[in-house]
Amino acid sequence: MCVVVRWLAWRVWWGRVGQRCCALFGVVPPLAGEVRVAGQLLPARHPDQAVAAGLALVPEDRKTLGVFLEESVQWNVALTTLARDAKAGIFVNEQAGSALAADLGQQLRIKAASPDTLVGTLSGGNQQKVVLGKWLALAPKVLLLDEPTRGIDVGAKAEIYQLMERLTAEGMAVLFASSEMEEVLAMSDRVLVMHEGRLSGELSRPKRPRRALWHWPLASRPQIRACIDILVHDMKKNLGISLLLLFVCVVTSLVNPNFLIPYNAENLVNWVSLYAIIGLAVTFVIITGGIDLSIGSVVGLVGTVLGWLLVEKGWPVPVALVVTAALSASIGLVHGLLITKVKLQPFVVTLCGLLIYRGVARWLVHDGTLGFGTAYDGQRWFANGRIALPFFGDYRLPAPLIILAVIAGLAAVFLNKTVWGRHLFALGRNEEAARYSGIRTDRLVILSYVLCSTLAGIGGILFALDVNTVQPASQGNFYELYAIAAAVLGGCSLRGGEGSVIGVLIGTALIRVLLNAINILGIATQLEFVVLGMVILLGAIADEYLRRNRSRRQLKRATPTG
Repeated sequence: MCVVVRWLAWRVWWGRVGQRCCALFGVVPPLAGEVRVAGQLLPARHPDQAVAAGLALVPEDRKTLGVFLEESVQWNVALTTLARDAKAGIFVNEQAGSALAADLGQQLRIKAASPDTLVGTLSGGNQQKVVLGKWLALAPKVLLLDEPTRGIDVGAKAEIYQLMERLTAEGMAVLFASSEMEEVLAMSDRVLVMHEGRLSGELSRPKRPRRALWHWPLASRPQIRACIDILVHDMKKNLGISLLLLFVCVVTSLVNPNFLIPYNAENLVNWVSLYAIIGLAVTFVIITGGIDLSIGSVVGLVGTVLGWLLVEKGWPVPVALVVTAALSASIGLVHGLLITKVKLQPFVVTLCGLLIYRGVARWLVHDGTLGFGTAYDGQRWFANGRIALPFFGDYRLPAPLIILAVIAGLAAVFLNKTVWGRHLFALGRNEEAARYSGIRTDRLVILSYVLCSTLAGIGGILFALDVNTVQPASQGNFYELYAIAAAVLGGCSLRGGEGSVIGVLIGTALIRVLLNAINILGIATQLEFVVLGMVILLGAIADEYLRRNRSRRQLKRATPTG
């Protein structure tokens, strides 16, 4: 394999030889020059282009850039092959990932209790093997190693030296950056000396065996027990909030039996369904580590535009719905571009959006009120219609619940079963590590905001049809807080990387039941925002407590081994 570097210039910190590897991989943009692999010009403006050309990078800082410590060995190893092994090019192939993790674990002798063991509980040497494994799964043409033996014990170093020897014997090109001169001279066929971006010298190693460094007996180490299974953790978290929801419902119904009458139950489920849609909307953004404060204003703007197009302009219903949906998606696109390309903070972008969209909605109808009248009762059925239930007496099924079920089902499949969903979680866990894994993080951020605004727009249409009038000054006010509270209460971490659809649905139900209980029990309605604020605060406290508790358990159970 031939790798040619011609006058490659880039900004580099003093002493950081590994920056050369980062420049080749597209992480650090070069100022000038070109790189060719097997005669083909390598653009390398982004790591995914380098991966497509057959390059792989093992970064120096494996904990921050190489692995996702709170995910399993299998999750990490299979991350780079998700798209390749995906079913129908979309859905995650868990069987292929499991087989890959087992095979590489055996080849690289990763000491872990099982493929489900969290990488954060492994020793430095085994974590480095996980980084190597996720790239070897792609069979790259060129392997870039940036300080691959730093921070690991002697036994793990020996295994990595052996692996380098085997890979080069099989025809893979290995570019090796190390600050240990003995290591460089012993392991390299050629040592290239660079000065001011140009090759200034070359040292050739005599043909001799490399046993001096790596031919040491490997010490046996006990296997590390898995500290916790992420799925079980999420189930316990959802179980706790479910029990709390059940407790509130039981207490409220005992104090006031009107809580369970059909009229109240139907209205409660109707409102839960509508608010859960915008709760799911913000979930996509929170999982990536972002935030969207403009959801309420988007709800108000979309409802106003829909009413304006239908009532004032007389547009056909299908055309008006398509235009409002396109408006919602374009808002998310603008948010994503401002965050990823202009590098503005999500808080600033969406806070400005909150003000702008509210102002546009008020200006569009001159701060007036739009009513749909009786001309659109067929469309209103989707927002407040009822479906009779056999064997349930007077109880009926609200139509928005069906819409929510469809959206929630699609969201669950997207987040848990598709390549893009897995990449979203990776982005939220560790954005830099995701970039170093060849994931197009900017595109994912844009996607998350488009999905968020689109779902918020759907919610805005349903809210407007439900009340049959639109008041732009108040429509959707504080809805972003309800959405964020539901997501946080349902298990979404404001740091990103965590969240589940079922948790958001239960969180929304709990908030709406609490607010309904305030009215049913005759408590002052002024306390509504007190309840909302306490829910968000308690959710944040619980998230911090669980994070610290999980970290303590990992440190307690982890046994550093080679």
